[in-house]
Amino acid sequence: MFAGQSVPAYEVNQQTLDLLTQLKQANERQDKYNELIVQDMQLKADEYKVEGILMCIKYSYKCFHHLCFFLLMHHI
Repeated sequence: MFAGQSVPAYEVNQQTLDLLTQLKQANERQDKYNELIVQDMQLKADEYKVEGILMCIKYSYKCFHHLCFFLLMHHI
């Protein structure tokens, strides 16, 4: 619903309860899927950071402090 709007009237019966149950279950499935997507993106972001740090170290020892900072931030 939108802010300031009331919930429309509806009859409470088995059909409306079944519909609300289906909507709830669909939302829960979507929430779980979205959480997996977020976790995957966070993992990929961490992998890209590590890859960047390793390339930086490979080509320049000036970036050593970036590696230390990353390891400290991620408790590795």
